[in-house]
Amino acid sequence: MIDHMWVSLQYTPLEVTKNDDGTLKVEATEAAIEAAVSGSIFSCWFCHTLLATHTFETECSGPTTS
Repeated sequence: MIDHMWVSLQYTPLEVTKNDDGTLKVEATEAAIEAAVSGSIFSCWFCHTLLATHTFETECSGPTTS
């Protein structure tokens, strides 16, 4: 049996500004981080199966192709 690799997936809104030297400064507010965590989903890294009580003990089908 191939086990799933469960991961947490989330999107965090960022604030990006340009520094005087041309580099970028990337920041996230605490509110953005909290929103990202609360809106995260749990799925298998390889097959994209969503984590649920009925999928937890299933076999991973491996990478999916899109």
